Amino acid sequence: MAETGLHQNWNRDYDPIVGRYVESDPIGLTGGLNTYRYAANRPVMATDPTGLVLRGPGWSDADWKQIQAAEQRIRQELSKSCSCPRDGGESCIQCEFPTLSNLRTALDTSTVYPGDEQCGSAPVGAKWLRLTPKAFTSPGCGCLAVSLYHELLHDAGLSHYDPGDPVSALDRKCRGNLCGSSEPVIIGIQ
Repeated sequence: MAETGLHQNWNRDYDPIVGRYVESDPIGLTGGLNTYRYAANRPVMATDPTGLVLRGPGWSDADWKQIQAAEQRIRQELSKSCSCPRDGGESCIQCEFPTLSNLRTALDTSTVYPGDEQCGSAPVGAKWLRLTPKAFTSPGCGCLAVSLYHELLHDAGLSHYDPGDPVSALDRKCRGNLCGSSEPVIIGIQ
């Protein structure tokens, strides 16, 4: 958008002169009180190239592209019907699950940082998560989309200590859909 000086960040337009988006956040107040903010008002610590999941410092462009592709796999899964296979398959994500809207919010507002523990980590409800190099390459982590999904479930408010460990149950249910195979993937995320 050379004539306006704005930068199109896929979902919204960013104005570098004022340091914020010119359109309100598509998820409304769920993303915070300031619906025009850029990178959670931390532009030195994070970037927001799509207006959705935030890029924490330390990622190479190649790694970030892989994270964005993993994010898109999760979004595609969320767009599927829960009970109608005619729309491209049944979703592995339980639509009746009470934190589904929290998962969408986590996708739209969480900051992703590099980490060094296991495959990844995220405090429950923290709005940030860490992915490690293992999340990109280790068969023990499943695939990057499963690692990201698992940690986003923590951001959405779920814990391994909840009855039935819903985080592990949900990521196991989605491994084939998110990793692109029907074979179960062994995963060791905490």
